[in-house]
Amino acid sequence: MSSSYYFINWYLSLILLGGSFNALSQVQNRIYSSKSRESNRLVELAKESMQYQDYHQAIVLLDQALQYQTDNIDAYFNRALSKEKVQDPQGALTDYQIVLLMDSTYREAAFNRAKLRYQQKQYQRALTDFKKVLTMSSGETRMLYFKGTPLENGEVPLQGITTANSMDADIYNYMGFCYQAMENYKASVNAFNVAISLSPHDANYYVNRGLSEASLGNSEKAIADFRAALSLVPEHPIAQFNLTQELESSGNLKLADYDEIIERNPEFASAYVNRALAKINAGNIMGALEDYHQAIALDPKNPLIYVNRALARERIKNFRAALADYNMALKLDPNATIAYRSRSRALFELEEFQLALEDLNEAIRLDPGHGGSFFNRALVHLQIGNLVQSCADLEKARTMGVKMASKAIQSYCSSVN
Repeated sequence: MSSSYYFINWYLSLILLGGSFNALSQVQNRIYSSKSRESNRLVELAKESMQYQDYHQAIVLLDQALQYQTDNIDAYFNRALSKEKVQDPQGALTDYQIVLLMDSTYREAAFNRAKLRYQQKQYQRALTDFKKVLTMSSGETRMLYFKGTPLENGEVPLQGITTANSMDADIYNYMGFCYQAMENYKASVNAFNVAISLSPHDANYYVNRGLSEASLGNSEKAIADFRAALSLVPEHPIAQFNLTQELESSGNLKLADYDEIIERNPEFASAYVNRALAKINAGNIMGALEDYHQAIALDPKNPLIYVNRALARERIKNFRAALADYNMALKLDPNATIAYRSRSRALFELEEFQLALEDLNEAIRLDPGHGGSFFNRALVHLQIGNLVQSCADLEKARTMGVKMASKAIQSYCSSVN
């Protein structure tokens, strides 16, 4: 057989082999395309679950989507959002990190990562992230993100959904929160100034700036901000509460002001509490009790309102009724130190000295830095004849700055070694 025959066969084999490579590549492309479509379909189903706030189901679907396509950035982003809502901040943070590794310009992911770091009290890192987000181009909004106002514990409840169009204002607002947490109130005011300039109709930004101004001692500016918030949202409860507090602390709040606040929002429990305090200062105890009754009807699970009503009842020597209020306060909050301290006084007046002593022991356990509790316990010990223990508590109270303790030591403890 000639050599030319072998050469032709070898050449044909190469052609056939090349054809096999092309066919294999086409099959792989079709498989990848099929997996991509299935992954995207699962992401869309997950988004529907998120709209119905079924975030656990969304996570299951997104996990499946990532099994089909491990580089589906949309799946990682939405899984991060869902993990936030099921209280898995570390898992959400990891997913946002993956998104940003895949696309360092993904502004919404960078913003949400910064918010998570704020919620985890990593304030300096959060600030660095927020500033970096500001350098990113807004471009066309690709995603929605959750918008809310942080609570005292750092959690951010869902108040609504917004887009990147209003993101810059939110960024400066969060920066203001970071500076507040770091007690850099001047910087927080500057951040809130920018937030307000970008979104002048958001009442929350005025409230936040007002709180920083109050911390700086700028009472007039704080009052102006709280009033500005109320002009935008007349029933804004936080603005109403803080306006009342600031007016009261500055000595500018009159009883008629409380009447106006309550008339504007009769469901605002704190306004009744503050008006009750004003009535007590004016000597109108019965009027104060009426306001406390109304406040409790509106907010029956607030232990401090029961404590305040009990204090008012003590003023008219109704110690049994006061005792009932203190009991309710402690049922609602077993660690309410002020309720133990105050209940001990009512028990003392009712000559329930052993129970008063137990309350003061608990108050001191919860708050060992309160000198008044040691002084009051000394009085109880004195009443039941425990002179040594009484003098020890008086000495403790004296070292903690309770002025009356020194005189009591001179009167009762000269014979105690």
